[in-house]
Amino acid sequence: FDSAAALIVAAGRPSGPHPFDPVQKLGAVSPLERAVTTFQKAGVREIVVITGYGGRKLGKQLARCGVICLSNDSWRTSDMLTSVKIGAAYLKGRFDGVFITPVDTPMFSVQTLCRLMDAQVPAAAPAAGTAVGHPLFLRDPILGLILDYEGEGGLRTAVHSLVGCTAVAVEDPGTLMDLQTHPLAADSGRLPPRQPLTPQFSL
Repeated sequence: FDSAAALIVAAGRPSGPHPFDPVQKLGAVSPLERAVTTFQKAGVREIVVITGYGGRKLGKQLARCGVICLSNDSWRTSDMLTSVKIGAAYLKGRFDGVFITPVDTPMFSVQTLCRLMDAQVPAAAPAAGTAVGHPLFLRDPILGLILDYEGEGGLRTAVHSLVGCTAVAVEDPGTLMDLQTHPLAADSGRLPPRQPLTPQFSL
């Protein structure tokens, strides 16, 4: 994945029935570390995290992870698409494509990243059964279109209206597991044991 980068959006204030702290340890690692580790194990060349709420705390943890932090200073009044545009402006023209995921959906596998990268389409998202999850994978030309997008709706709406998005079938329920709505993470104080904490994959 030398030609791919990753963008993790962690700017918003946690909400939902099971609010969580992206840097709080759930088992051996935090949700943020989980996402970073999976991308690193896949060989993703550069990882960018968009911070906002709690940015200082996130930055402190990420200082040990070898990733780049960019701040969304308007996190109180903006949405995920605004954060994605910050990352897209930084990464545009430097890689063949970029994985994009919110920090509350860190349970995807390395195998899923490979399937998305191999799809050879402008935009791809993992589909576990009939539901589509995270991360998205966008080829570099799409980043420029996202930056120019001024329409209504969030990231998925923008992608669908611009180029469409190919659903790539995966056997990975973690792509659908939002830790802000998943009771296991909040109630048991641990990440659901769906995959190893440091996944391995070889082509």
